Amino acid sequence: MSSDPMPSAAPRPTRRRLLAAAAGLPSLLSAAALAAADAKAGGDAAGDVEGRAPRARDVGRKFNADGSPMTFEGNTIVGHLRPQGPDYETFDAWLDIARELPRHGFARKLTQTPSSSWHVTLFGGVNDVDRGTPAWPRGLARDLPIAEVNRLMLQRLERLDRPATGPCAFVVDTRTPATLRHDGTLGIPLRPADPATDRRLAEARDAYADLFQLRRPDHEAYRYHVTIGYFVRVLDEVEAIALRDATADWCRRLAARGPLLIPAFHYCTLRDMFAFRELRPA
Repeated sequence: MSSDPMPSAAPRPTRRRLLAAAAGLPSLLSAAALAAADAKAGGDAAGDVEGRAPRARDVGRKFNADGSPMTFEGNTIVGHLRPQGPDYETFDAWLDIARELPRHGFARKLTQTPSSSWHVTLFGGVNDVDRGTPAWPRGLARDLPIAEVNRLMLQRLERLDRPATGPCAFVVDTRTPATLRHDGTLGIPLRPADPATDRRLAEARDAYADLFQLRRPDHEAYRYHVTIGYFVRVLDEVEAIALRDATADWCRRLAARGPLLIPAFHYCTLRDMFAFRELRPA
């Protein structure tokens, strides 16, 4: 008799999987709701529930369960959206999202970030909570105080033999599905406005990865975005579909405004996700 295993049957397209695929937001669909959907279809959803309520990823890391920010000290390289000057009307169009968002039912499970903190991340730096993980720079002592880490990275940046990245234009990427990342952030996806900008940004990211001695798994495939909120509770099916529709509408409206100009990127320090202090052009 052959010892080859019998081929397993293909998984049934349960209501749970169809809903998740349709919404494009599987990471924030309520585990309990999905379990109920699978149960109705005869599926086994025990692995989804595991006897505890689902929780958004950044609760306990960046935010408390009540939505207030936790201490998240570190450094990063970002370019802020500018609320004044020639870009005022573009920024005001982005503010329309913040004005509208509280009217949606899913907003009760979301902490909005202050518009003063809105930014495009060029390179994610070092965070205090990442000690002892692959996100901690190679060769850097794990017990080094974060204030000393911030000072050391600033010194390295000042010795870097390359000009600052300078102004960069982005366009809203309407080709990317509805902008909910798997870590539970609500963001507007962007892409560089032209190939030359794309190359310039990629070269800068490579330089900073070498400088920081830190190269994350998504380094080559990094997707630019502006985060406008963090989910602190998991969405149910209805909320997830409403979010998909709302973000698709926001992306269309913002794309119609034309390019988003980031005047400059800066090395910044932070103590939480609500504010980023600019220290030096990058």
